Amino acid sequence: MFGTGWLAFSVTLAATACALASAPDGDPSDPPIPTGAESALQAARDDLRLRFPDGAIIVRSVDPMEWPDASLGCPAPGRLYAQVVTVGYRIALTTGDHEYAYHSGGSRVVPCASDEDGSGG
Repeated sequence: MFGTGWLAFSVTLAATACALASAPDGDPSDPPIPTGAESALQAARDDLRLRFPDGAIIVRSVDPMEWPDASLGCPAPGRLYAQVVTVGYRIALTTGDHEYAYHSGGSRVVPCASDEDGSGG
């Protein structure tokens, strides 16, 4: 009586409902957090929370990185660093209209004004 069109519509409607029901909770504008980055992100938020309330801190991005040395892409003038590739994350947080960069590697998380990409130039 209804034909193939009705059946196709019903299947599409059911599939859409299932997809919406399985969508994750949370703000769709939240960036994905790579597995294993949670502790580095928390340390960066804790550091920034010393200056701003937690509710004012927005996570812009958390990107996996391979820093070319132990400076984590944030070398201090006059310091020497182990020349070993260091796996970590580049974390970007914002408060108001200011963005703050943090770099992590191993158990370290450091604020980084230069926010180099680790590509060596």
